[in-house]
Amino acid sequence: MDKIVIYDTETTNSTIWGSIIEVGAVVVDKNLREIGKLNIRGRMPEGEVPSAKALLVNSTSIDLLTKGNYSHYDFLGAVENFFSKCAPAMFMGWSNLNFDRRMFHFNFFT
Repeated sequence: MDKIVIYDTETTNSTIWGSIIEVGAVVVDKNLREIGKLNIRGRMPEGEVPSAKALLVNSTSIDLLTKGNYSHYDFLGAVENFFSKCAPAMFMGWSNLNFDRRMFHFNFFT
């Protein structure tokens, strides 16, 4: 594998019913030299109520959740576009299998 993508998400809830609101990712080559990065935040979907605990963990205000530059749809499109350009690559991060990948699945496909 020539590239590794290390990523993390911030969400509105700690369950699959929440939404991803921020993604940070770094792309490195096989020598661990940075060759790309993404740090993007989107608005929370309209009508969703965020978890107070998630707001504290993410240090997020209601203004950041509702007045971001990207709609939730546009935000997810930008993340998908970035990840597609990185492929083929190994995608990894802390707790990705148990949480982040599941959140992507539910945000992209529901």
